[in-house]
Amino acid sequence: MAMAFQSILPTLPCFLPASNLPDGIDAPAVARGFATLGAWSLDDFTSDAMWRDSVALTGTLRTFYSAATVSAGWTERCFARQVHAFQLNPDAARVVRPAPGLGWINIPFTFATNTPTTTCSGFVSLVRGEGGWKIWLLRTILEQFDGYPNVDEPPQQPPVPIDGAEYECVIVGCGQSGLSVAGRLQALGVSYVVVDKVSQVGESWLQRYESMKLHTPRETSHLPFGRTFTDEYPEFLSRQDLARGYQAWAEKYSINILFSTELVSGSWNGDRRRWTLHLRQNGEVRSIACTHVVMAVGAGGHEPVRPHYLGEDIFQGDILHTAQYNNPHQWRGKRAIIIGCANSAHDVAEDMVEAGLASVTMVQRSRTCVIPVEYMPTRAADTITTADRNQYSAPLALNWQLSRLHIRAQIEANPARFDALERAGFRVDRSGDVFAHVHERYGGHYLDVGNCANIVKGLIQIKSTSPNHPIRFTPSGLLFSEGSNDSHLPADVIVFATGFKQNVRDTVRQLFGEDVYDAVDDYWGIDNEGEIRGAFKPSYHGNIWFLSGTSGHSRYFSRFIALLIKAGVEGVEVPVYRGVPGKAHEVEEVGGRGRGRGHKN
Repeated sequence: MAMAFQSILPTLPCFLPASNLPDGIDAPAVARGFATLGAWSLDDFTSDAMWRDSVALTGTLRTFYSAATVSAGWTERCFARQVHAFQLNPDAARVVRPAPGLGWINIPFTFATNTPTTTCSGFVSLVRGEGGWKIWLLRTILEQFDGYPNVDEPPQQPPVPIDGAEYECVIVGCGQSGLSVAGRLQALGVSYVVVDKVSQVGESWLQRYESMKLHTPRETSHLPFGRTFTDEYPEFLSRQDLARGYQAWAEKYSINILFSTELVSGSWNGDRRRWTLHLRQNGEVRSIACTHVVMAVGAGGHEPVRPHYLGEDIFQGDILHTAQYNNPHQWRGKRAIIIGCANSAHDVAEDMVEAGLASVTMVQRSRTCVIPVEYMPTRAADTITTADRNQYSAPLALNWQLSRLHIRAQIEANPARFDALERAGFRVDRSGDVFAHVHERYGGHYLDVGNCANIVKGLIQIKSTSPNHPIRFTPSGLLFSEGSNDSHLPADVIVFATGFKQNVRDTVRQLFGEDVYDAVDDYWGIDNEGEIRGAFKPSYHGNIWFLSGTSGHSRYFSRFIALLIKAGVEGVEVPVYRGVPGKAHEVEEVGGRGRGRGHKN
């Protein structure tokens, strides 16, 4: 039985500010009056202030909480990086009102650093407190290293010519993450190659089930450098749409990809600071060398996981995981059981109803977070780059609060929709915590694009396993424990929609061995600062990087990985701050190339 999901996000000290900003408040005037220009002291912050730094001053992704910590950290890092040229942009100040009684004023700013020489941006969010306007939220973002090409502008040249044996970076995986970082490395003039087992861009999507489509709008799905998917594409992209868009993007920028190529193993030479990678292509194994490796293979690769019950060998029907599922036509007129109730399970169930199966039953192992797709927050009508900075530079705990605030209000205003599901036997988690599911559980929710109506209409039956559970297969179905009596559910096909292996760190151990495994963090989930573990940032190893997640994660955070790889290639030191602000004895500066130190949670 699946265990109830426990999120760490509610435990983080993030609080939305109660602030009744008057209508018509002049945000630019407030910004002009806030002229301390970055020389902020403890008194300038609210007691519950937060600071999220995206590589600009810490060399990594960090979130700090409380006035004392933020103030100390800001002062320390500004001194260490020699911050200067700080400039507010009061004309761009805006009022933010996420709900009645809540509000703040956002002011963008820019600054520069000398060690290393960079240009950076940020946002300061003000609320009115005792003694005037105070900083509730501070965000800082590395934009560029001075003297190098712009990571956010499309590549102007094809990939750097190489001899095929040694690269500055090898990217494993040519999905949305691999393509995003490849394009940005090419923009920066870094020699790279992408390797993937597939034979063409987008094939990993084409291998999914026929009816597969995204449950998020088209506008969230672009790759870097503009709109990958123009208005000719549907609002919810199918697998064919994704493959077509990615193929066109890769061709447009001449992305350097080795297809039908599998990374089978590799080793790290710490003295030479070089990887040796062994690739299998056309049945032969050859070796290449590189300085950096980017693992863009998803949070846990593509290895399915599922429970196993006694008696599989006697079941006379078909057993498969959604990874093997294509379409339901061969089972028309037959009976199906689907184990699981998240996105893929609903897609398969809807498929089966439309294909005319005699019965479709979903086995629900725990309450499921269901969000009607129209409840999801819409992105601001900004450029993609601006919208990404606004969204992804904020602390995850804040985005979680705002997402839940928006979605729960709609759930509470429309209880009948969820009551109908409960009457049909489907147990609904009404917390609205889809953000937590994506960032901590890496799934387990359903963005309702239509299948809940089939459940309410009785076209799909629900079998709850709480407190009961499957105990074994029979020749004609599954037997469930029901206290003193057991019940039998007949089936001709059983589909496990139970997800995939979720920690790519295990893949690192298989490919590169224990020493590299010990020098990287577990991948995905939330750490005690509210940052995604292992993702988008330097590891203690320093020369291996991890990128996956939604299209937005891939598009935005690929810029930081590319920038830091470029810095490493050019010998630009970017120290990583892993200390606690205000506690000098706990400060640790690790060079951007890493020290190969182990780090485990």
